Amino acid sequence: MAGLPLSDPEGAHRVRMAEESDFCFYEWTGQAAAEAFFELHNDPAFRGTGLTGVVLPPNCYAVSQKPTAGAAVIGAYAHGLEYANQLVSAGTLLLFGALTNGYLTFLLAAELGNVDGIFFLLCVLFCAAGEWLLIRVSITGYRYTPVLFNRASGKVHVFEDRTPFFGFLPLFGGGEFKIHTYDWSCIRAQISRFRISTGNSAQDNARLACVVLNAPDDGKIVSEFPLGVTTSAIAIQILLDHWEHIRRYMEYEGPMFLDGEGPHREVTTRSLFAALFFGQPFIGPGAKAAFEVTDMGASLILVVWQILMLPLFPLTLTLGVLRWASSRIRTEPRWPTEIIASVGGKLLEGAELDAWRNVVPEKPGRTVGHGFAGVDELEAHRDA
Repeated sequence: MAGLPLSDPEGAHRVRMAEESDFCFYEWTGQAAAEAFFELHNDPAFRGTGLTGVVLPPNCYAVSQKPTAGAAVIGAYAHGLEYANQLVSAGTLLLFGALTNGYLTFLLAAELGNVDGIFFLLCVLFCAAGEWLLIRVSITGYRYTPVLFNRASGKVHVFEDRTPFFGFLPLFGGGEFKIHTYDWSCIRAQISRFRISTGNSAQDNARLACVVLNAPDDGKIVSEFPLGVTTSAIAIQILLDHWEHIRRYMEYEGPMFLDGEGPHREVTTRSLFAALFFGQPFIGPGAKAAFEVTDMGASLILVVWQILMLPLFPLTLTLGVLRWASSRIRTEPRWPTEIIASVGGKLLEGAELDAWRNVVPEKPGRTVGHGFAGVDELEAHRDA
């Protein structure tokens, strides 16, 4: 796989049909494949950020033969796709922690009620400060931080949440934010590995992100941002399939969505009724999708999961309601008017979405800049 340059050769990004990279000729699934993949970090042509980051080839090269949008696309415009991770919500666990901490504070106060003054006061203040911090982080900021791929302008817009957590304003919801805009020609995909430890066990996961090059013909990495797509570290192929969908879309080689795919909106954070059945795949509003799964392996996993989760219904109900509350209190991120106009206006739905779903427009001639990739930055407040 050596020999694929990190930078984009002059004019290569204008190729209509992509040349397949060596990534297309392997199935990147399993432990051996994961070890071989992340070994590429030691090759200067693929070395990304951190200790494990692997930068994929330039965008004129295909990395998979099975592009998929999955559940990462949350919105579609006539000329843009919006990516974000709606599934991971730290606010859920923090609010649950706040409830637990409040209960423990009550028990501590009852236990130490007869203890003299200063020690009792310090203990209560310490617990109260922890309670305030957990609640504040759970209800402050934006629900998610989206990335908008603008095919018409050849730009990538990144929403950065800059809401201060260690302050008193805003009391809840989002505050300051910043929009970063980069040239698509300066963007490369990166896959990195990270470890999650729970008690005595640990699991290696992998995430898909983007790095920003100083210029199309300069391999120096100047920035990076996540795409909200993660999986087990032994399932790298899924991340390659996701990136191939984005790459084909932006390179005018593929449609907005393949058959059966479309924008995904997390229902359990938008409907209180749906939130009551969080984590219960065959109960509530999500049951229809669960019953429509045709893959036998996936169906078996869902059945086993439902059997395990049913006795835990009180816990999943509590987590679902807290998750919904955290999402509702936080602010929905919104793109500036000029960016929305550049991708064709309002979000596509229903018949309008179906009309654009399989369209692959001709790629226009576009002058690509050779300066720093972050050509535009916009700082704003949610009330601006």
